[in-house]
Amino acid sequence: MAVLEVAPGVEVCITSRKQKLREYEDPYADVTPKYAAHYIEAPSNAPFEVRTCFTSPFPNDRAVEIGISVDGRTMDELVVRPHELFARGFHTSEGPISDDQDRWSLQRYRFAPLRIRKFRGRSVLSITTYQSPDEADTRTLSTDLARELEAMGSITVTLHFLKYFQLNRGTQSPRKIIKKFDPINEKDVKGNSLGKAKSIEEVEYLDVEQDDNGEAFATFQFHYRSLAALKDLHIVERTPDPMDLFNSDEGALAQMNREQLQAIVRRMRERDHARLRTKRERSESTLAGDDAGAGRGETGEEPDFVETGCVDLRAKRRMIGVREMRESESESRSRCRCVG
Repeated sequence: MAVLEVAPGVEVCITSRKQKLREYEDPYADVTPKYAAHYIEAPSNAPFEVRTCFTSPFPNDRAVEIGISVDGRTMDELVVRPHELFARGFHTSEGPISDDQDRWSLQRYRFAPLRIRKFRGRSVLSITTYQSPDEADTRTLSTDLARELEAMGSITVTLHFLKYFQLNRGTQSPRKIIKKFDPINEKDVKGNSLGKAKSIEEVEYLDVEQDDNGEAFATFQFHYRSLAALKDLHIVERTPDPMDLFNSDEGALAQMNREQLQAIVRRMRERDHARLRTKRERSESTLAGDDAGAGRGETGEEPDFVETGCVDLRAKRRMIGVREMRESESESRSRCRCVG
């Protein structure tokens, strides 16, 4: 869980199917005493929740507002009364709640399926606008759109102390909408984060006034990415090749797990198959060279290049030997004619 020294007793995490998602420190963030940033490994097309936990020594004399933004847009605002802070193990936001006059509904957070776009082999930040199924117009991002996308791929949790709160029975909340973008690089952004609406029981709304001049006492930001994107960003180290470990250290074999050992056996089999294939090609090319008169063409002239499929020193030596023998016989016949 993400924690801050200035807010002891507060922990925030992102979960999916009741399992806490793995977190990684953001090495590029400008961290302050009241701000923490992490990367999280996001399973594609999976629901997620935001969990906040309050424990001692956190003060429980004031209510707390938990504000949650996804991709730069406010999705949910929870009010936790003083007596509720320690009453539960954690306080969960599963998605924004809306009032459609006849019913209350919950739109669950969901990691959208990955849609990665590359341009000329490079990772670029671009958006594609479709006019028809057979036609697409790709344009670079405008300044306004770039600002809008800057916050995408992030979940932000802000915590405020409340000076005042009162029940409001007349509030209506419209359904939240996250703007959808067509395929763009996942290392920069990642998809729509709202699922389908689900009916729930009636929800209470409160009028509140934030304390401390509206300044948050803690902010937690989570950049959600797939494991492949985290490796591309060098947040997660790439998995080393088991063969490199095997060749670099004689004692590494005893320290390897089952998967690494199986990978080594698989690589060895692939190498054996490759060697057999090379030998077979070499044998076929050598026989073809013998049938052609040790590398001579149909005209009887020696070619400038002999294609054997690989470097075969034995065939090369045999060719040189045949050439030297023929040159020697030719010189002998010439000398005999001169003497006669």
